[in-house]
Amino acid sequence: MIAAKLAMILVMVLLSCVSCQAPPPSQPPTYPPPATSPPPPIYPPPSPSPPQPTPSPPPPSTATPSSPDDAGKKLKVGYYKNKCGRYIDVEGIVKKHVNKADAGMKAGLIRLFFHDCFVRGCDASVLLDKNNDNQTAEKFGIPNFPSLRGYEVIDDAKAELEAACPGKVSCADIVAFAARDASFFLSAGKVTYFAMPAGRYDGNVSLASETSSTFRRRLPASTSS
Repeated sequence: MIAAKLAMILVMVLLSCVSCQAPPPSQPPTYPPPATSPPPPIYPPPSPSPPQPTPSPPPPSTATPSSPDDAGKKLKVGYYKNKCGRYIDVEGIVKKHVNKADAGMKAGLIRLFFHDCFVRGCDASVLLDKNNDNQTAEKFGIPNFPSLRGYEVIDDAKAELEAACPGKVSCADIVAFAARDASFFLSAGKVTYFAMPAGRYDGNVSLASETSSTFRRRLPASTSS
């Protein structure tokens, strides 16, 4: 009887220990879950950066490439060397004809060169005669006619050069050589016989109106001081 009671007490003690060791029931989750607080706004709000401008392409070049035959841009000393054969001295032929002229004609050759270059550059346009298309050639302009001299010397030198070297020597270069030679002879050598660059091209436009005193680039007449 005592043993039965003791056994009953032992069972009750064991049951109470098991009850103490059991984990507490888990708490059910709270619904809805608490919301996360947003960060406070920044004042003033930053302005968006403007888009970077797209660089414009460079404008097309309007420069015109220079032609290798542009008159006056390729002048050089000794231009006619070996252009007319080894034994043709172009400048020597011009010098020979200038030397034969009198002092007045030599002075006229210097003035001829100046008047030629003053209108349209040194292109021998002052030598051109009037024709059916142009009745007012440059040589007949008031500053030039009838006082300008030296045409005969240029014509004689040109004729000899055409016979020896056809189509090679420009009248513009002959006029330039002749003015240089005339300066040398008239000064008795005091004006140095300098090297005259050559390679000029002859012009084909000759207008007396461009020598008129009504134009901005007017030429002095022979009576001007």
